[in-house]
Amino acid sequence: MKNKIKLFCIRTDIGVKNVLLNIFKALLYKKSTSYTPKRILVFRTGYIGDTVCALPALMAIRKNFASAQVDVLINAEEKNESAFRLLVNSAQVNTIINYRKIGRIKLFKLVRKTNYNLFIDLTQYDSGFWYQLRNLLLIRSWGIKHAFGWKVHSSPFFKKTQENKIVFENERTRLLKLLFQNGLNIENETPLLIVEPLIVNKIETLILSKGLQNKNKNIGVVIGSKRRRNKWPIDYFMQFIQHYSDYSYNLLILGNEDDRMEAQRLMISKQVLNFCGDLSVIETAELIKHCSCVITNDTGPMHLAYAVGTPIVAMFSARDFPNKWYPPDDEKHVVLRSNDMLCSACFTRECFDNVCMKKIKPKTAIGAVGKLLKRNMN
Repeated sequence: MKNKIKLFCIRTDIGVKNVLLNIFKALLYKKSTSYTPKRILVFRTGYIGDTVCALPALMAIRKNFASAQVDVLINAEEKNESAFRLLVNSAQVNTIINYRKIGRIKLFKLVRKTNYNLFIDLTQYDSGFWYQLRNLLLIRSWGIKHAFGWKVHSSPFFKKTQENKIVFENERTRLLKLLFQNGLNIENETPLLIVEPLIVNKIETLILSKGLQNKNKNIGVVIGSKRRRNKWPIDYFMQFIQHYSDYSYNLLILGNEDDRMEAQRLMISKQVLNFCGDLSVIETAELIKHCSCVITNDTGPMHLAYAVGTPIVAMFSARDFPNKWYPPDDEKHVVLRSNDMLCSACFTRECFDNVCMKKIKPKTAIGAVGKLLKRNMN
């Protein structure tokens, strides 16, 4: 009975907020399904993983409006802007506008001058009601008459009940569904990374120089994450690497410059190669293509891996609701998460012990990767 009451409160909270958003949208904007826009502005924020998750939606927008000018508005630090520009190619969008660089006044003038016909907000999963309402009102002040995308998906109340009783869609599906609900045709949800021949050749040369031509003997290892809360213990990675180096596998450690020093602790044999900080985002994705599988924290390269078709063993902390950021639900990928934590769905950025990640034991990860390797060989 308690759970039923909690679920009622959760659904009421989400429902009321979405009704209010829809009322404001109906009052301020024209219907967006009965016309063909010529200039579209899409809003998407976030890091590498957020961008990869948005790629299917961006592709769907392009297919639905093939002749339109499609620009994307982002709010990113320089390194994240560079990653966005590498991942989102010119076949999908025309211009990427980073308003963090140009400021709000210049942005206002630019939007008014461009005279966009349609605004699509690919809002983040956890965007709150007041943030979305502010954006809804702000975009109308820019002179855009058609817009959609604002929707609340979770509640700040009874998070444990939401974790246990509500099945959350993954981010790729959620964004595509948002487009479908607003009249767009959608197809598959597989992200597509288009890699320039120059980068393909560079990575092929790297593969040859390092003796990594046998893809079946290469395992990608992603040790980093933007949140320490999401990191598997480095000692656990050590046990994993020790096991597979004993079986003559090449362990390719992948990450950014911040991961380089920690990765050095894992250099226990000549079969362990540290690429942290040496490759761009898209170069990392291309190198992952040459791996039989990848073991990874919940972080950007995990999303790059399934986007290039490489099987994943992904280790998730219990801080967030399940499934939201998981890889595609198919036989290619395995998700490891401790689902019996009293402190799960805490949504904290830091944890004094990272106990939920410590509960994913090296033996479990070794076994999961072993099954993927065996499946790849059959």
